[in-house]
Amino acid sequence: MLATVAYNATSVKAYVAPHLNDGGDPDKITLHSMKQSVSRNAVTPIHREQTPPKNHYLFEWLGNRGLRQADVVRALCVDKATVSRWCAGYMPENKNLGPLIAYLQLESPSDLFRHPDDTWMRKFFEGRSKDEKEHIRRSLEVTFPKGNGTDG
Repeated sequence: MLATVAYNATSVKAYVAPHLNDGGDPDKITLHSMKQSVSRNAVTPIHREQTPPKNHYLFEWLGNRGLRQADVVRALCVDKATVSRWCAGYMPENKNLGPLIAYLQLESPSDLFRHPDDTWMRKFFEGRSKDEKEHIRRSLEVTFPKGNGTDG
């Protein structure tokens, strides 16, 4: 706690000092502007390095299924901060992974590591011959050429 207070005091001092040295009006420095500067410039870089690389598509699967984080919290009986961390990129613990996969009605845990759009495509290509796959690929390239600019 003491370290946090000292850190925040140092951050506020680092924000206020340049304004006073530049001849700025100390009365125009508001608590709100100091808080914004401290959170933007001092705290964020520390936590940015702790954010894991996103290696799953839980957030996208929730959207695909029309679910919210609160739905997962209720269904799995886990803390809302836990689900929030999962959606930010952290991996669910093994004890929660099975129930999460079942709740999302995924065929296997590996589906969580594929974007929902990729899953139907994988299923579509399953069991097809190499020639069929090549024919489908060529058909798609003709139908949807790159750089068509049809995004709207």
